Amino acid sequence: MANLRPFVAFLFGYLCFTTNSISRCNGESNVRCIQSERLALLKLKAGLKDPHHLLSSWTGAYCCEWTGVSCDNKTGHVIAIDLRCQHLYDDPSTDWHLGGEIGSSLLDLKHLKYLDLSSNNFGGRSIPQYIGSMTGLRYLNLSNAAFSGRIPHQLGNLSNLEYLDLNSFYSLYDLNADGIQWLSNLSSLRYLDMTWVTLAKASDWFHAVNALPSLSVLHLPFCRLSNIPAAISHVNLSSLATLDLSNNEFDSRLPEWLFNISSLVELNLQFNHFHGSIPDAFGSMASLEVLQLGINDFVGLVPSTIKYLCNLRILDLSSNKIDGEMMVFPEIFSGCVRESLEVLNLRSNELRGKLAGWLGLLERLTILDLSENLLYGPIPASIGELSALKTIFLDHNQLNGTLPVSIGQLQNLKKITS
Repeated sequence: MANLRPFVAFLFGYLCFTTNSISRCNGESNVRCIQSERLALLKLKAGLKDPHHLLSSWTGAYCCEWTGVSCDNKTGHVIAIDLRCQHLYDDPSTDWHLGGEIGSSLLDLKHLKYLDLSSNNFGGRSIPQYIGSMTGLRYLNLSNAAFSGRIPHQLGNLSNLEYLDLNSFYSLYDLNADGIQWLSNLSSLRYLDMTWVTLAKASDWFHAVNALPSLSVLHLPFCRLSNIPAAISHVNLSSLATLDLSNNEFDSRLPEWLFNISSLVELNLQFNHFHGSIPDAFGSMASLEVLQLGINDFVGLVPSTIKYLCNLRILDLSSNKIDGEMMVFPEIFSGCVRESLEVLNLRSNELRGKLAGWLGLLERLTILDLSENLLYGPIPASIGELSALKTIFLDHNQLNGTLPVSIGQLQNLKKITS
C-alpha cells in the first residue's frame, strides 16, 4: 500500500490538474454526460449486485455527478470509473462489496482511461477478456476483487497502460497464469502488482518483466516462482525503484544482474531459499533505502561494504546462518550508513562476541533486534547514546550483568527484552 498511494495520487492528479479534464475531481460538475455513455453505465449497474445501494446516485441525466464517475469537462466523455470498495480494511464483511457481472457495456466508454474495481467480490468469476479491448486505459486496478482462473492474455493489448494491479492477497480465489509474455507489450507500464497470483508455470516471467523499460514498482510475492536467471546479457530495468520477490521458492545464489539495477530503493527478497554469502556488491547500490534478505539460507559475514549505503534506513538479515565476531561491526558501521540506519534486524543468526564498541555509532536507530544469537558479556553503556531507540530485542543470547544506567536516557524507549 505504501507504494500504491503515491502512484495513484500521481496518476489521478495528473488527469485532474495537468490536463484539467476531470469534472469530478473537486466533487462538482456542470457537464451533462453523453447519452450513449450514460446508457452504458446503467447497463453496467444492472449487472452488478449492490446490496447496500452504493450506486444509488446512478440515476438522472447527469452521469458525471454519479458516485465513482468522472468526465472530461470539455467533451463530457466518461474517462474514469472508480468503484473500489472502501471497507476492505475497516469492515471485512462482503456485504458491502459490489458483485455480479461486469457487463461488456464498458466497451461503449471509448474514452475511459481509469478503471478501478478493486476490493469488491465478484465471486470467483474470470477477469473479462474484453477488458483487453479497452486500449485507452492507463490505469487498471482489479486487486482483491475475488476474480479467479487464468489471467486473460488480451490484457497485453493495453499498450497505454501505466498501472496494473492484480494483487490477490485478500482474495479467497486463485488467479494464475501459465505465461506472462503478454506483459512485454505494455511498454508504458510503471507499476505492476501480481501478489499472490500463481505463476508456478510462468517460466518466462523475468524476460517479460525485463522488457518493461519504464517499470518503477514490481510486486511479485507469494507467486510460487522458482526459477530466476543467474545472469543475462542486458538488464532493461533502468527505472526500477521497488522490487519485491519475497515469499517465493527460489533456491539459488543471488543473481548477478540484480547488482546492475542501480535505481533500486527498496529490495525485498525475504522468505526464499537464497543461499551463499551476501555479496559485497550491495555496497555499490547507493540508492538503497530498504534491504530485506531475512528468512533465507545466507551464510558467512555481514558484508563490510554495507557502510557505503548512505541512504539505507532498514536492514533485515534475520533468520539466516550469518556468523562472525561482533568485533568487525565497528568497521561495518563506521561509514555513512551509521547516519541513516533506523532499523537493524539480525535476529536468529550465529553472531558471536560482545556488543561493546559499535552500538553508540548508530545515532538514528529506532529498532534493534539482535535476539537469538551467540552474544555474551554485558550490555554496554553506549546503548544510552541511541536517543531515537524505541525497541530493543536482545533475548536468547548469553548476555550477563544488569542493564546499564544509561538506558534511562532513552526517552523514546517503549520495549526492551534481554
